[in-house]
Amino acid sequence: IADASHELRTPLTVIKGYLELWKKNPNLSPDPQKLELMLTESIRMDKNITSLLKFLEQETTNEATLMPINLSTILERELHIFYERESNRSINELIENDLLVLGTEELLLTVLRNIFSNIARHSDSHAKVIIRAFKRKNEVFLQFENQWSEQLQDALDFEKLTTRFSATRSFEKGGS
Repeated sequence: IADASHELRTPLTVIKGYLELWKKNPNLSPDPQKLELMLTESIRMDKNITSLLKFLEQETTNEATLMPINLSTILERELHIFYERESNRSINELIENDLLVLGTEELLLTVLRNIFSNIARHSDSHAKVIIRAFKRKNEVFLQFENQWSEQLQDALDFEKLTTRFSATRSFEKGGS
C-alpha cells in the first residue's frame, strides 16, 4: 500500500502544483510544456491505478471462478504473437500438449504477456530464448530461459532488484 500510495502521489503532486500555480495567477497563460508534463503524469497515474486494480483482482480471485485451463493452447497462441513481434530472435519451444492448470484465462494471459514483454524489453534482440512447458506427476512447470550479455550483469544484482524505488524498477522502464 505504501509503494502504491507513493506511485500515485508523485504524479498527483506535479499536477496539483501546476494547477495551484495557475489558480493563484489567473493571468498566467498555460505553458505548453507544463500542460504536456501534466498530461504525461496523468497517464502515468492512470497506468498505476490500472496496475493496482489488476493486482488486487488477481489477489482476490475467488477459487470458485477458477477453472481447468489448457496452458498449452494459450501458450502456443501467445508464443505465435511473440514470434511475429520478435522475428529475428531464436526461439526453441518444448511444450507438451494438453497441460491443464487451474485458473482463469485472463490471469494466465496477464502472466504470459508480462513474461514475453520482459524478454523483449530486457534481453538482447538476438538472444536465444528457450521455453519449456511440461508436466511431472500432478504439477505443471513453465520455464523461460534467455541468453544474456555481461552488460546485463548489473540488472541481476539482487540488492538492486529488491530495493524499493531502485532505478532498475523505474516506471520509465516499465516497473510499478
